[in-house]
Amino acid sequence: MKVHKLNVYNAACRSLFERHKILLSLQMFVRLQMADGKINPREYDFFLRGGTVLDRKGVVKPPQDWLTDQAWDNVTELERLLPDTFTGLPAAVSLNFKEWQHWFSSDKPMPEDA
Repeated sequence: MKVHKLNVYNAACRSLFERHKILLSLQMFVRLQMADGKINPREYDFFLRGGTVLDRKGVVKPPQDWLTDQAWDNVTELERLLPDTFTGLPAAVSLNFKEWQHWFSSDKPMPEDA
């Protein structure tokens, strides 16, 4: 099976510019990982497109200048699309906005050893 995958990749690469080969590699990798159940398609879709809110009725964004409408849409859509992982995220951001602003503005929001 690995030989078949490599042959498909090599055949496709013959017709691509060098700069497009990395995108082909990414697409093939993601599709293979999805087929193996290692990448959640909903999470990947969110990674590519972000959160899109079509109806903002009832959506209350915290009155913070640093938090754009698009960023707030992403926060609320994460909770809606992936509730097992992100339940309570909008409430946490609303209640702890100073800590989230510090994280948002940080050059290194994640510790080096994480």
